[in-house]
Formats: sequence, structure tokens, C-alpha cells
Amino acid sequence: MNQHIPKLDLSKFVSGDENSKARFVHELGKGLEEFGFVSIVGHGIERSLSRAAYEASAAFFGLPDAVKCQYESRANGRQRGYTPLGKERAKDHVHADLKEFWHTGAQDAVGLPQNIWPDEITTFKPDMTALYNALHEVGVVLATAIEEYLCIAPGCLSNTLSGGNTVLRSIHYPKPIEEIPGRLWAAPHEDINLMTLLIEASGAGLEILTRDNQWLAVDCAPSEIILDTGDMMARLTNGLLPAVTHRVVAPTHSPGSRYSMPFFIHPAPDTVLKPLKSRRIPSARGTAHLTASEYLNERLRENGVLTVDFDPLDDELTDLDE
Repeated sequence: MNQHIPKLDLSKFVSGDENSKARFVHELGKGLEEFGFVSIVGHGIERSLSRAAYEASAAFFGLPDAVKCQYESRANGRQRGYTPLGKERAKDHVHADLKEFWHTGAQDAVGLPQNIWPDEITTFKPDMTALYNALHEVGVVLATAIEEYLCIAPGCLSNTLSGGNTVLRSIHYPKPIEEIPGRLWAAPHEDINLMTLLIEASGAGLEILTRDNQWLAVDCAPSEIILDTGDMMARLTNGLLPAVTHRVVAPTHSPGSRYSMPFFIHPAPDTVLKPLKSRRIPSARGTAHLTASEYLNERLRENGVLTVDFDPLDDELTDLDE
């Protein structure tokens, strides 16, 4: 298939002239509308940060299962720490995904689960924290550009990222097991969150479902970040910026395992997920508007990882444009 997701230079938005900024905003919005995915270069994150985080991640996943499972936190739905192989499944899919992963959240976030750190890997905490902070900064900039595309007030979207239950997920997809037919590293699904940043996966496998119902391979070069929008963004924009179905396929020629590190950006837990004023349909009635926390809990239960709902401390709801 002779199709590619758009590749955009974020430095044009950060430091370009007004025409360059406007062009970036337009191409970003149109790319997300069409594909749900775009590639970002010029983001300013040094490759040394991602490489160090990947090395720490691989070192942890190389530990014995009994050691890794000491860091599994079922009480908070595994929103921090380790999740073993076969625990998460895509919504409406029978088989669990063939992956194990680790969640890192914001440091000392009020009302959110606290981070867990493996004692065996001394570089894990500093390396993951450094990459987390760098990706968060890029996420805020991209949210600002999306605000301009949607013609909403500055800060309306980007300000909600402070205090959000954003997680850096370090994933290990083990070498495919041929004896289990019909299994994927990750079954077709849409991301739950507002938007996702994927930096430099260790191998191919990511595919998105295009508008003409064809699977399109998306490769992430070392200098690129793949941005996609999730269910929460689709709800806020009434589908203008969609949550596009994607999967991770183990290539038949794959010699071994795969590592990936998506950064799932969430708004503050009390953010109400209803369409922004500019995207509302006056005749629509009776629609339930969940908060970001409520929606996350609902989806995590469907995915099989949550047993106890997460309840933020702040009960005051945040409506983005009222």
C-alpha cells in the first residue's frame, strides 16, 4: 500500500515564523483527522534519553518472573509497576495480548497512585523519570498546537495535562510462540487516553487501520515520535480527531522479542469528557458524560487489569470550556 502517515517538524511550531506555525497546526490537525497518527521530528528529545530508558527496561524484563512479580500492584489496577504476560487483553477480544509491561507515572502526583521502583536496576528510576519528563513537555506543546487547530482558548486542553494520570509504559513483547495460532503481540484496539507519544520502538510491528479498511504498517525511526489520538480526544472533539484502531503484529521473519515505550497522556482525573462547545450537536440528548477517571476505570475493567476502581481525591469536576 503506497500510503504513509504525515511527518511533521515540531520545531517549526516552537521556533518558526507565523506562517510555519500555522502550516504545522493545519497539517497536524488534518493528519490526525485522516489517519489518527502522525510522525513528529524536531521534538528536541535527545536519543540518549530514550536509549538509556530502553536499556533499563530490557534489564528489568530480563529478571526472573518471580522477581518481577514482586512489583505487581493489583490494588491500583496495575497502574504503576509491573503487569505480567497475559494479563491485559484488548476490549472484546478473547485472547490476552502477548506482552508484559511496566508503568511509570508522574512523581509525587497528588491523588494518583505512587510510583514503584525495582531495587535490582539502579538506573531504572532516573532513566524513566528523565524520559517521562521530556515526553510530558512535548505533549504539552502538541496539545497547544491542537488547541489552535480546534480554535479553543489557549490552555483549555494543555492545562489539563498537569495532574493527569499519564503513564510511560515500558513494554516487552516476547518472541512469538508459533504453537498458539491467531495470537498477536497486541490485538486490534484503540487507545483509551487523550493522546499517545511513541518513541523509537525496537522493531517493526505497529499497524493502523486506514479509512479504506486496510492495515498500514507504521515504523518509528530513532529520530521520530509517533503521535496518535485516543478515545478521550475523540469524545472531546466529537470524533473529529478519532481514536484509530491499531495492532502490533509479530513479523513472520522476526528473530526475537520487541520493546516499545508508549507515553499515554491523560487529562486531570476530574476532567469531564464531553464534546467541546465547537463540536457539540444541539439535538444530541441523553449522553452520559464520564470523567477521565471514570472512563479509565471502565476501560481498564474491560481490559481485565482493574479490580479496584481508582478514585481521585479532588471531587470538583473540570469542564474544559465552561
